[in-house]
Formats: sequence, structure tokens, C-alpha cells
Amino acid sequence: MPENGVEIVHSCPAWILGPRSAHPKFAANVPAFGGIAQVESRLAAIAEYFPGDLTSLHVCHEVKSNLYPELNSPDAIDQQALIEGIDTGCYPRVAAITAPAFGHVSLLDGALLSRDQLIVQRSIDLHLEAIDLARTLKDEGLGEGVVLWWPAFDAAPYPLPGGDAVSHDDVRRAWERLVDVWATILMDSDAVVHLEWKADDPGRDYINTMPRAIRFCKAVNTALGRTAMVVNLEWAHALCAGMPVATATQLMIEAGLFTGFVHLNDAELAWVVIDNDTGEIVEGTPGYDFDWAVGSNPKTASDCTRAMRLMLDSGHSQLILEHDINYGPSGGLPPLEYYRLSRSMAETMLEAAVALPSTD
Repeated sequence: MPENGVEIVHSCPAWILGPRSAHPKFAANVPAFGGIAQVESRLAAIAEYFPGDLTSLHVCHEVKSNLYPELNSPDAIDQQALIEGIDTGCYPRVAAITAPAFGHVSLLDGALLSRDQLIVQRSIDLHLEAIDLARTLKDEGLGEGVVLWWPAFDAAPYPLPGGDAVSHDDVRRAWERLVDVWATILMDSDAVVHLEWKADDPGRDYINTMPRAIRFCKAVNTALGRTAMVVNLEWAHALCAGMPVATATQLMIEAGLFTGFVHLNDAELAWVVIDNDTGEIVEGTPGYDFDWAVGSNPKTASDCTRAMRLMLDSGHSQLILEHDINYGPSGGLPPLEYYRLSRSMAETMLEAAVALPSTD
């Protein structure tokens, strides 16, 4: 529904509806809260119960890779079947596609930062496949064309050149290497990739605060001479890094790195101080992202409402609200009911945001 003249579109991630071989919080190979195992069935359920809403998918986990079939989940959907299902209205249109940097044992030592060059090349290929699939869906009117990158196991506790200890030089080298590889991936493309930064889990990421995410995107963009990388703010990630959601949102918008796509969820505001130059944790401990439904934490409600207002005033004609709906204080609900709850709480928050003074 339009809010303050802005079209609001919700997106239900398909991964919440069944087994996902990845991090333990995704229930490993056990159906999550009575989930629907086959991705085809998950997509059909979303389209049936929430017509007009979008979904998001991961290559290999929910949608099959044509390049590396050995990595595919047996429950994933074939790319052509996905396209045909969306075209006929059986499946929802796709908001975003993500290439995996998680969920396979071989990635525990990194993906783009792996010491195994075959894994590095495989990771590059999967990102390119995600970009191509997202472009195909957008060109055919079947998706929004958003491509996400979550670094995941490209995180500081894992040894890069130099052994187990992580020094400032290790961080700097890893940062520079990630900038270089993304500049290479996007060199001959006009694609835009959304960086989903995170403070922790599965490890202390190199890009672990909003200011660092902004700096990283600008480094890639400078190398390419265009806007090739922007920020995907997952609200819980800001909170886990000790930053209110509204503050992170304002920084992202002011940097010109917000596209109207945002990942809504909730968490506790962590007590942690992170050095924005080095990424080092100065005080406290990053919070853990349990993927709570948005609005689950009453202590963050006013902060999240202010973030909504900032997004409504950001100049975008459309906001795509991607939900994250596992666990949390509302735990125990079936997956689609999680989504219904998160969606409802987001709508309530939007109504409250419209009533706030303009931030223009």
C-alpha cells in the first residue's frame, strides 16, 4: 500500500519454509517449525497466501546453480522452472538473489578470501551466476534485479595469509583483496551489488560497521568509476554492532548508497564499541542476530519507526521490505505466520512513521 506517496512492497524469504543446510540457527537439515521442504511448494505457498508479495532466494540453497550442480540442495528449484512458475503466477516475483558464502564445509576457511584458488574462482562464478539470474528475472518482468553479498565466512577469525592471529595488517590485506576481487567481478558489467555487512556471526567480519560498509562500497565504486556497490542494511546487524537503526539508515542515505531495498528484522541493541578505521572491537561484545521478526523488541520500536520515516523521505518511489522471520520473542509460530506477524508489525510501524515530522 502507498505510504506517504511511496509504494511499499513486502518480500517473504523462501528459505524460512523448510530445511536449509547451513548455520545451526537455520535448523540444519531439520524442517524449521513444520516448514515445507521443497522450494517449489514454499514458493507456491507464498504466492497463494500473499499475492503480490515478493520473495528472495540463494543460489545452490533454494535455486539450483547451473555451473556447480554438485553444490545444489536436493530441495532447490531449477532456474527455468522458477522462471516459468513466476511467469504463470504460480510463484512470487523475486526481490533478490544471493550467491552463497556459507552452508558448505569447503567455505569454512573463506569464499572470496579462501586460500584455495579453486574455491575463490567458484565463489566468483556463483556471484556472476546470481547477477545473471537477477538480470534475467528483471528483464522479463519477473523480479526486481537485486543482488546481495553477505561475506559470511570471509571473516576475521579465519586465518588468511599469516596464520591464526589476526593483525591489523591481516585486516588491511583482506579488505584490499575483497575490494580488488569485487572490482574484477563487476569490471565488465553494469550490475549493482548490495553489500550486507555484519558485525559478527559466524565471525568478526572485516566490514563490521555502517561507516566501514560505506567506505568499502566507495572503494569499489572508485575503482570502477561508477556506483557498482551499495549497502543492504539488515536492521539487526546495525543493532548487533551497537548502532541504532535510524542512525545507520541516515548514514546510508546520506552516502547515496540506499536503493529502496531494506532487510527488516529486530534484535537487542548491543553494548559494543567498534573502531571504524580498523574494525577492532574496543569495548563490549557484538550482539547475536537471531532473525527476530521486525517489531519483536519493544525497546527498539521508536528507533525503527524513525528509520522508516527516513526511508519514506529518501526520495525513492518504492520501498522493498525484505522480512526475516525466524525465532524471537514471538517464537513457535509456523513460518508463514511469522511472516504475517512481521508484515503486520511493519505496516503498523509505517503508519506511525508517516505521522512523524518530515526529515527532508
